Amino acid sequence: MRVFAPDRIAAFRIGLFWFIAKDRNPARFAGVSRPWSSVPTVAGKKVLDQDHADVWPIVQKLDHKLQRYPDDYFPRGRLIWLEDGDRWQLLVDQKLTRGAYVAYIAIAWKTPLERLVVNVDSQYRSLASVGPPERGESSL
Repeated sequence: MRVFAPDRIAAFRIGLFWFIAKDRNPARFAGVSRPWSSVPTVAGKKVLDQDHADVWPIVQKLDHKLQRYPDDYFPRGRLIWLEDGDRWQLLVDQKLTRGAYVAYIAIAWKTPLERLVVNVDSQYRSLASVGPPERGESSL
């Protein structure tokens, strides 16, 4: 078991996200997250109580060009924490399994890499093809 300082634990985040781009251009990161410590553990895991469909209208209001796209058009994913094994699980669209996307999330949301497991989630199947992540963060 690894013990982390309280200030580092406060930095860990749970959330859901998209990588948004057109025609393989660099992808903008858009997501919503909460501090790990503020999300209750339910049935052995910490998961945001929102889905992509719940958050997408907010993203669309921030960028009106996205109004014509449904929430599943761009590659997306979710980061959760599992009590069993004290693991972090990144559930992603198959298009996001490359290291640059995983690294972007891990850095942005302070995820302990030694405990991170990346899995493709079959319900995340996007139509858009996006380029590598842009630098910078655009988290809601």
